[in-house]
Amino acid sequence: MVYLGQDTRLQRPVAIKALPSECTDDDRFRARLRQEAMTTAALSHPGIATVYALEEIYLHLYLVSEYVAGKTLRDLLADGPLPLGMLLDVAVDVATALEAAHGGGVIHRDLKPENIMRTPSATVKVLDFGLARFDSAPLATCHPSNCAAMTSTSELTISRSVWCSTSSLRPAIRSRGQTRCRQWLAS
Repeated sequence: MVYLGQDTRLQRPVAIKALPSECTDDDRFRARLRQEAMTTAALSHPGIATVYALEEIYLHLYLVSEYVAGKTLRDLLADGPLPLGMLLDVAVDVATALEAAHGGGVIHRDLKPENIMRTPSATVKVLDFGLARFDSAPLATCHPSNCAAMTSTSELTISRSVWCSTSSLRPAIRSRGQTRCRQWLAS
């Protein structure tokens, strides 16, 4: 789940990615979100959304990244085919961002129209490296202790959220949530 939040220290909007509430206690999901943060934080390119922090607050893990305003490629395509110039610009920008990721040893593995955002100023950003994997050789020096995005304090507020534990859910909802978690982990 991704929320629009506010970095109260730097007074800027941020995107806050959180695990579904029914998955917060599962170490596999926590490890996967940590991996996404480290994978994306290892990259620095104007066409890739920047990770600012990985925070843990009251045992809930949050990936905090650049908020990218605009429309997803899916939204743009809903209005019909893109004009040729825009199509070529988007394709080149995505290819350039992926080239940078690949150069850093990162393979996205979930590239789809929902993970490509075009801003009002026509900047294209690739989002959501949640299924990415490292090619270990180029990124052997990336470790949580030297990734700038890892911090220990938080100055963030979440604009909307509902908190509950798996144990507080009705059994039917709980079983659907576990299925959702398994599907998320398997992807």
